[in-house]
Amino acid sequence: MFCSANAPARFIILFISLISYLQTSHALTCYESKENGSIIAVRNDTWKYCAIVPALNTAYGTSDGRMFGLGSQNDWTEAYDSTFAFNDNMYKVLTVCILEKYDFSSINPKINFNQAVEFIFRCVCNYDRCNSASTFTGYINSMKRDSF
Repeated sequence: MFCSANAPARFIILFISLISYLQTSHALTCYESKENGSIIAVRNDTWKYCAIVPALNTAYGTSDGRMFGLGSQNDWTEAYDSTFAFNDNMYKVLTVCILEKYDFSSINPKINFNQAVEFIFRCVCNYDRCNSASTFTGYINSMKRDSF
């Protein structure tokens, strides 16, 4: 069997190229809301999920929606990992939506209870630009449309 002197160098270059491709192919692009109200697409190698906190109209007022990317650096993603793992050829989890309660009185008991408790409703998805809508209805409709 004949092997040229350049074969090891070619293999190393191919191997490094493959590793670089695999690392960049796992990067996720999510929409992100900025303080000035603009929305931009951001690509990040550490994100596993995109999230949306939908705009809400409640008895307490209106809140703007927020969009952002999630990874282990800014959230506990293990719960999402196990939920999105339950996919097969007949069934697929498209999004996970949760209502969370944060009670900040445990940090500072002197805070008024009405100011200490905060509720956040957010949805999480796991493919590029899946958090494209700022309202819950728009988000659900885009999830359905994208799943076909």
